Amino acid sequence: MRIKTGTVLRWAVAALSLAFIGWKVYAQLSDGEPFADCRPAFGPLLAAVALMPINWLLETRKWQALTSNLQQLTLWQSLKSVLSGLAVSMLTPNRVGDFAGRIAWLKPENRTTGTMSAFVGSCAQMIA
Repeated sequence: MRIKTGTVLRWAVAALSLAFIGWKVYAQLSDGEPFADCRPAFGPLLAAVALMPINWLLETRKWQALTSNLQQLTLWQSLKSVLSGLAVSMLTPNRVGDFAGRIAWLKPENRTTGTMSAFVGSCAQMIA
C-alpha cells in the first residue's frame, strides 16, 4: 500500500491543529480559575456557533468563484479547501497559512495562480 505525500501532510496538519488547541485549552485551565470573574453569556456563543456553517458556505462559494477560471471545483472540494485553509491558518500568525491550506486542493499547475486569487479575494473582502 502506497501513501501519498499530500495525505500524510493533511493528517499531520490535522493532528498538529488538534494538539495546539488542546495545549491552549490545557494552559488556560491550568492557570487556576480562569473563569471566576466571568458571567457566562451563552446567547452570543450559540449565535456564533449557529452562524459558522453559513460563513463557511459563503467562503466556499467565494473560493469557487475565485478559482472558476483556473479549475472547476465542486462544492465539496471547495469546502474541503476552505476548511484546510482554516486549519492551517490556526497554526500560523496572521492567517498566512490560509493560502497554503486552500491551494493544497488545487492541481499543482494551478497553485501559483490560486495563491494570487486567494490574495485578491482576501484584499477585496478587506476593502469591502
